[in-house]
This record gives sequence, C-alpha cells and structure tokens, in this order.
Amino acid sequence: MSKAVVRWLASSNARTKIAIATAAGAATAFLIYKSGSYLWDWILANGPYGNYGLPNWGQTCHLNCALQMLSCSTTRLDEVFQTILSSENASAVPESVQSVVQLLQHLSVGSYDPAVESRGIKAAIKLSKTTVTEQSDASESLTRLLDLLFPSRLSTLNPFAMRITYSTTCTSCQRVSVGSEERPSFLNVPPGYPSLLSDLARFFAPDFVPGYKCESCGATSICARKCSLSGPPKILVIQLPRTRSFQLHQGYTSSDAMLFKDSIQTRFPLAFQFPQDVVAAGGDTSMFEHLNGVGTVAYELVGIVCHLGSSHASGHYVSMRKIPLAAARAAEQPERPERTHEWILISDRYVEPTTEEVVLRSEASMLVYQQAESRR
Repeated sequence: MSKAVVRWLASSNARTKIAIATAAGAATAFLIYKSGSYLWDWILANGPYGNYGLPNWGQTCHLNCALQMLSCSTTRLDEVFQTILSSENASAVPESVQSVVQLLQHLSVGSYDPAVESRGIKAAIKLSKTTVTEQSDASESLTRLLDLLFPSRLSTLNPFAMRITYSTTCTSCQRVSVGSEERPSFLNVPPGYPSLLSDLARFFAPDFVPGYKCESCGATSICARKCSLSGPPKILVIQLPRTRSFQLHQGYTSSDAMLFKDSIQTRFPLAFQFPQDVVAAGGDTSMFEHLNGVGTVAYELVGIVCHLGSSHASGHYVSMRKIPLAAARAAEQPERPERTHEWILISDRYVEPTTEEVVLRSEASMLVYQQAESRR
C-alpha cells in the first residue's frame, strides 16, 4: 500500500467517508432484508392458507404450537371467548387475556393480525426456558395458556376439564371406597404399545397397590384400584412424553441417568368413541371400537404436535391442524362433496397443505381431540 493511500486513510476526511459508506451499506442491507421479509409476509398472507402461521420470536416454536392447538379447538371455545370478552366482563379481563383471545380468533380463521405478537404473549404468560423442560415445552406452554385464560373464577367455562372417578377395593374385606376429582383433560400416556387405544386401555386398566390401609377393617394389604372417566371433557389432550432415562450402572441416582428421546411409532385414530364410564381390563381395546353409540362420547382429531430432532434436549416443534376446506378448493373436488376439512402443516410462519396419511404416520408428542359435532 502506497504512503499516499495510508495518509489518505489516516485523514479525518477519509474516516468520515468510510463511516458514511459503511452506514449506507448497512442501511441498504437492512432495507433489502426488511423488504424481503415484508414480501414473504405478503406472499404468506395472500396465499391459499391466509395467515395461519406465527413468527418465531426466539425459541417460541413450542408456544406457537400450543397456540395452534388452542385455535384449532375454537368450535368449542367460541362461546367461552364471547363470555370472557362480554361487555360486563371486559373491565375485569386483563389485557394479556384479551390479546390471547384475539390472537386465537385470528388463527382459527387464518387471519393472523401482526399487531398481536406471540412475543408479547410469551411475556404475558411469563414463560421462560428456565421454567420448562426440553421435551415438555409444548405441553407446558399449553398449560400456562389455559391457566391464563381460565383462572379460578372462570373454571366452570373451561372445556379442557374432566372428572375422574377413582374406586379402591380392599382385598381383605372387599370394601369399596369411591372418590372423584376435577382435573385438566390432559392424559399423560407414555408410548409403550404400538396403538394409542392400547395405551389408553392400559391407562384406565385396574392396578394393584401394596401398603393400603383399609378404613373399614384396619388391615394393611394390597388394594385393587381403577379410575373411570365420569365427566368426559369437551376437548381431550393426550400427551405422549418421549423423554426416557437409561440406567448407567446399578445403584444409580437420577443425576446419573442418561436421557434420550424415544422415537417409537404410535398409531392413533382420526376418531374414536369413549364410553362415558370407562372400565378397561387387561389392555382390551375393544371397548373403543364398534360401539353402538349408547352412553358414549365420540372424539375427532383436530390437532397434533410433533417434535423434530433426535435429541430430547434440542430440536424444533411443528404442528398439524384441521381447518375448514375453502370454498374455492372444495369446488375443485366435486367428486368428494363429503370432504369439508383439510389438514395443514405449520412450522412457525411457514404453512403448507398436508394429508391425513402424513398426519397418521407422524411421530406425535401431543394429540388434541374434541367432541364430534354429532355427539355434543
């Protein structure tokens, strides 16, 4: 480099010009980036699926999936939303709740409003990576959203609630004690059988508990215990936790366990019927099939969450949900007049159509069923 060039670069005039050029280049790059972002948003908003997606504001894919699972259940939530936002309740409803409700209403019809950001909702529900576990992010986000929408004063409106009845039989005196509790409609069913119905049958199957002290005869013995679904929920969430621990050596503690992701394929139905008073035994799944409709509740699949990645500690959440078939696309398929809905795959902001076959082959970590219209 010549001395003249060095002297010119050292001069204040040259430094000013370089700074201006650098700033201009950065501004140009920023404008190009924003233009591309706005163009991409416009393409998504005006595409065949409207605005069903949500931006990722920094590791919010789990929150986005939870919002999608709530929005695909709006046929059961519309009345609740109207009650929450009614004029007499509006003053008592926090702004964060109103934001969540408005966002869900937009998502349900594919008209996401950019003014309502999932980043703001993340702050509203005080969700941070320090309060959730890696493989429970989506379910934890959904739980926190439900806590936000349905505090104790609105618990009677919560469609994600069910009543479980427990019966305990003393094997010494055969005394039967019965109790029940209201709880969220989250069934935690670890995938162990190849079929979800087998997993459900195992969940409700009777089990034997040692060390039970009977209040009637005073004996301490093994008791037979079973639970039944005496108050079926309007919306049923089935969680398939996939984090497993591996014993490294005998006498290990929890800190010594090696955690990994279980990728077992579990078959699940698009629809099934639940006896109102579920009594399962021996893993028998026939109770869920070929029912005559008397005393049963029919459920249909409306949403699914999948975790992508081979590790339990990292990866990405995507969702698939059922949406009404647009009139324009329905006209393209006159040979299938019975088809009223279709499935879409959502990865944050990106949305594309998918099929029931892809849905049924997916590696689900959460399934959302709602009561079928004909079974209300």
